[in-house]
Amino acid sequence: MRLLSKLWRGFIGLFYPRTCPVCGDILLDTPSERCLCMSCRADLQRPLSPKSAHILLEDRLEGNLDFEHAVCAYYFQKDSVVQKLVHQLKYHGREDIGEMLGRDLGRVLLESGKFVDVDCIVPVPLHKKKLRKRGYNQCEAIARGISEITGWEIERDALVRKIYNESQTTMSGEQRWENSAGIFSLDLPNKIAGKNVLVVDDIITTGATMASCCAELSKAQDVRLFVASVACTC
Repeated sequence: MRLLSKLWRGFIGLFYPRTCPVCGDILLDTPSERCLCMSCRADLQRPLSPKSAHILLEDRLEGNLDFEHAVCAYYFQKDSVVQKLVHQLKYHGREDIGEMLGRDLGRVLLESGKFVDVDCIVPVPLHKKKLRKRGYNQCEAIARGISEITGWEIERDALVRKIYNESQTTMSGEQRWENSAGIFSLDLPNKIAGKNVLVVDDIITTGATMASCCAELSKAQDVRLFVASVACTC
């Protein structure tokens, strides 16, 4: 069965070769080029060191939410490989890119040594309207990649996004905080009660969405919150 599947993929690849989502070059049929060519992988800056990753994100979030530790894998900069990959993930159906970035983040989490007590992952949820439109939650794709590396289970049902708000891309910091207030609902608190929960987002800018998310999750009994994102703006 595996041989037939491999032959079929090879046949399809003759007419519709897989291409790199960043540069457009044809990808090799190797594990190292599953969804990103080696050249663009080299241009993707190395994941931040555990110390840098903690300092960057924890300084951003400090004072705005109650968390144990926070970490990100990359800096998010305009026209960077990271930006192009996240754009493909969010707007072009490339869940495989989310899983790849999640694996990168999972390795940073383990290398850090500060997340060993995590019990489960809660991806920041999408509103059902946006979920229907997009067809998937990009944060859940990232969570799958993290889970692949760490073995932590994903908890999808405890938290829901109850308010549909507009994209925050062009909003100021103050507008982002206003736009994110009270948009989540903890529907199944028993799912995370007494657990160490890793909350996962794709990009953290001001921390407004993450703060709103964690404020709701913290209503569960004896929950401890950890935070992770693929990238954080400089």
